[in-house]
Amino acid sequence: GKPSMFDCIHKMRTRIMTSPKFNGDRILGAILFEDTMNREIEGVPTAEYLWKEKKIVPFLKVDKGLETEKDDVQLMKLIPNLDTLCDTAVAKGVFGTKMRSVIKLANKEGIKQIVEQQFSYG
Repeated sequence: GKPSMFDCIHKMRTRIMTSPKFNGDRILGAILFEDTMNREIEGVPTAEYLWKEKKIVPFLKVDKGLETEKDDVQLMKLIPNLDTLCDTAVAKGVFGTKMRSVIKLANKEGIKQIVEQQFSYG
């Protein structure tokens, strides 16, 4: 049948990652989506391929997007199963994680909420 959108996206990412120009001489690290982490590049798990073949450090995007702006900041949406996701990432050779929140203005209460959320996940 017709390939899924995720299959097409992975094919594009594979084309990028297998390019001779995509290597540790030019790129320090790559942030992977969970779906990409769980796939393979040329028969090798993605994180392993990045490190062993390209000398690029694999990171995993673990945040699930941002909440609506409140108090001039955007907190991260809840991250369900973070421990399980991190365990899977470690088993697959991922070096670290990436998550983000956004500070729009210097609002003391909003920044306090972001710091509390980041430390609770950290």
